[in-house]
Amino acid sequence: MPSFDYIIVGQGVAGSILDFSLRKNGLHGIVIDNGHKDAASKVAAGVINPLTGRKYVKSWMIDELLPRAQEVYGQLSKLIGVPLFHDRNIIRALHNIKEENEWELKINSEESKHFKADKTELEQYEPVINAAMSYGELQSGMQVHLPVLIRAYKQFLSKYKFIVEQEFNFDKLELHDDHISYETIKAETIIFAEGYRVKSNPYFSHLAHEPSKGEALLIKIENCDPQKILKQKLSFVPFGDGVFWVGSGYEWEFKDANPTASEKEKMIKILDKNLKVPYKIIDHIAAIRPTVLDRRPYIGPHYNHKNIYIFNGFGTKGASLTPYWAEHLMRHMCFKEPISPFVSLER
Repeated sequence: MPSFDYIIVGQGVAGSILDFSLRKNGLHGIVIDNGHKDAASKVAAGVINPLTGRKYVKSWMIDELLPRAQEVYGQLSKLIGVPLFHDRNIIRALHNIKEENEWELKINSEESKHFKADKTELEQYEPVINAAMSYGELQSGMQVHLPVLIRAYKQFLSKYKFIVEQEFNFDKLELHDDHISYETIKAETIIFAEGYRVKSNPYFSHLAHEPSKGEALLIKIENCDPQKILKQKLSFVPFGDGVFWVGSGYEWEFKDANPTASEKEKMIKILDKNLKVPYKIIDHIAAIRPTVLDRRPYIGPHYNHKNIYIFNGFGTKGASLTPYWAEHLMRHMCFKEPISPFVSLER
């Protein structure tokens, strides 16, 4: 029976980055994943935004998260041989005096002023967008190419036979005092990073996860290749060569993970109102993500089974949160450092 330090269930952004963090620190593990097509990581825009929401709230722990994200995505880029992220300024449309005043208040506050760009430059979007009343611009944003990361990291795992491609079957998981076993695999610990499917996990389904669905369009605008992200009713995230990921927010009630005609129609109406040039819809994509009610991930061992871990609940902020908290869990597993009360199951 092959013996490993760990098994990770799920090879989305969370599972991939956690495996990378554990492996580069000397642990030897195996990943089990069946390539879920509806995994959120595979269709996410991967935006890291220092100020989020309608109230322009500073993202939780962003000053600690940004340097870790740049470090880890840089290391992964070297490992895989593909650039995985770009620094992107983020332009926010301000549609009325109230939004403008709120923006000025938040962006000039002591805790956020270092994210304010020297000046707001909309030139790259001016030929294609119907202008809002005014705009604000953030620096220190990032765009992480999560689908590329997941595909490339899977190739790395496959090359060295570090991945088993199959549906995980809980009936085959056996717990022992000092290890776990799964089919022919023996490991000291098992870590579940399975995204929204945690709702069917018998060890962690009781946690306050609420699946939410997100939908997006991939569109192409000829002769438009900006280097900044624009948020104007929808998020316009440039993929290069005039291709944009254009997405909206959360759907809490849904039947399945498939794209819906109603959401597509809603996004087209917003596009038609905000764009003054023709565009072509390339694809309509959707995915389900694990959302935690307090917007903090769940990380750490099970209450009763200390060799069963969870690494989940990153929601829409997976690109920014995962590198930092993967390092945190690694340090707990390797050096017995305590799990932060911010992400502990006992909070």
